Order: sequence, then structure tokens, then C-alpha cells
Amino acid sequence: MTNEQLQAVIHAAPALATIYLESVVVLGKTASPTNATDVIIRVHCPVATALVLDRCDLTKGPFWSGTAAVEIDAPRLRRFTYKGVLRQVSLTSQATDLARADLHIIREFISRSDEDARRRRDLVTFWRFARNFSNAKELKLRVSSLDDIAVVAAASQTKLLRSFCNLECLEIEGMNGRKGKTAAVAIANLLLCCPVLRDLRINLSTVWSYVDAHYHPGTCPMERKCQHDLDKSIQAFENRGSEPVGQDDDDGDTYDHLSDLPALSGRVFPCLQTSLRRVGLQFRLEKTHNNFGVKLIKFFAQNAMVLEEMQIDDGNGKMRHHINCNIERWLANSANDRRTSFVVLPLERRNHHDDTLL
Repeated sequence: MTNEQLQAVIHAAPALATIYLESVVVLGKTASPTNATDVIIRVHCPVATALVLDRCDLTKGPFWSGTAAVEIDAPRLRRFTYKGVLRQVSLTSQATDLARADLHIIREFISRSDEDARRRRDLVTFWRFARNFSNAKELKLRVSSLDDIAVVAAASQTKLLRSFCNLECLEIEGMNGRKGKTAAVAIANLLLCCPVLRDLRINLSTVWSYVDAHYHPGTCPMERKCQHDLDKSIQAFENRGSEPVGQDDDDGDTYDHLSDLPALSGRVFPCLQTSLRRVGLQFRLEKTHNNFGVKLIKFFAQNAMVLEEMQIDDGNGKMRHHINCNIERWLANSANDRRTSFVVLPLERRNHHDDTLL
């Protein structure tokens, strides 16, 4: 439908409080007769308190390629949900009562030759999109890879990052690399933006979801993971009998070999000093010296000064059985003086099939 047709539907229900658009194609128009490339889709929702854009196709129109910028005027908005590829979306009126934003950014299928340009462009677009929700109290962010939203350069951080001054609850989900260096930058960016954060949940994966991945034969992370597991199984079969049955290398691991995360360690995050009470970490425990999930446990244990509760899901339940001993050693070796003690609990898993957009 055209922008005008969409607006007519909204105006036909003047008391409409909830607007849910799923898989809707919206055609924009030029904002200026002299500039055919400047195309905007404007949505005016004067009384809407909840708005969902679920995998909508926001295009410039039948005679242009590419996408349009989207401007949403919804002054009473309390909840906003967006699921789809990254687009230039802005809230033109300040939604002072905005309580929650759910953003699920799906990576587009593009050629490998365009990947670097896309990353630079999308990084700017994402943080401009995110600043629309600086007044929100709760933010749930799901991306294909945490690397996609990491602002590494200090100059770019000054330009792009904004304070989420009211944000108390933050949930982040995405793939991290095996070493997690760039993912740690993304987490550091978000911690800096959230000075009053109380509840943080980080869900990590080592592969993209299939629908989000670029597919090039032999390069898709899921394909590489399957091949790695196959090679590992073959090796275990060939070496059967060479190791005692039932021996578990994870039991009693002190994790004293873990190195720090440069993007996080040694930096000052206001929320870690005064407000962060609960941290939830979901990851896959691996037999590697670069286990990113365990490094995050160590970081928050040593640096979250008012932490009361840490919830952990390592994929197999082994980590939590002996993490307390590790935490005691980490705290003993830390230069920080904790103000409170905290407990370690299992993290409740969530099924994406049970997620509701409203």
C-alpha cells in the first residue's frame, strides 16, 4: 500500500491505541519534487500507545530502488517493537512515556564485496535508530552479531553513542566471535550508555540463526560449526580407548588462565559502581582458553560493585556447580572493594517461539 493509504487506515480509527503491521509493503514518495532520491514514509499515530513493525517492506516506491526513511509521529507511544532489516527509522515527536522498545535487527543478504560498506553504513544507522529510545526504561536488542553494533574508534563513540538516561533493564542477544574482542566492545558501548542500569541479560551464541546468515559455500558460520563438530566426532572415534572413560576435563577447572577483556577491564562504567543489581549470562561453555562467557562472569563478579544476583546458563549446567570457588578467587585477586555479596543461580531459558511482539 502507499503511504497515503496506510495513513488513511490509521485515521479511520481515531481511537486506535495499538497498531500492528506485519509483512506490510509501504510505498514512499519523494519528499521534494527536486530531489527524487529523498524519499520518506511518514506515519502519524496521535493516540497510539503500542506500535509494531514486523518484517515490513519499507520501500521508496515502484519507480525507485532501495529503501525510504521512516518518520513516526507517535507522542503517546509507550511500547515500540521493530523486527526486520535495519532501516532509517526516527520518532519525530518525543515519546516521553515510552516504557519499552524491542528491536530485532535481521541481517540482509548481500554480496561479500559489499560487506565492509554495509557494516560502516549500518553501524551509523543502528545507533541513530537506537537513540530514539533514550527515554525508555526497558530495551530488548537482538542482532545477528554483536560485532555489527560495536563502535570501536573513540571519535566514532563520541559521535554516535548517546545516554539512555532512564534505561533500567537491558537484554542483548547476538553472535560473538570465538575470542569475543569486538563483542566486548559492543557490550562496553551499551554499558557506557546506560548509567542507571539495574538488570542486564546477555544471550550469546557462536553461530548466526540460519535466516540471518550470509550464505557462501563453506563460509556460513552454521556450516563451519557443523563441519567442526563432525571433525571432532571423527577424531574422538579414531582415538577411542586412548583416554579413560567418563573423565571430564571441565570438573574442577579454576579458569585462572583467563585473560581480561581489554574493551571492558580497567574502564569505569557508572552503572557498575552504583546501580547494576542483576546480571544474566547465557552462553555455550567450551574447552578453550578464550571462553568469552566465562570472561564476562569474571568481569562482572570483579567490577559490579552492588551486584546482588548473577544467573548463568552455560548450555550444560557444569559451570554453575563450581563457579563459586572461582568467584571467591577472582574477588580475592581483585583490587575493587565490593559493597555487597551476590548469589549465583541458574538462568531460566527462553524459547524464541514463545516470544510475543506485544
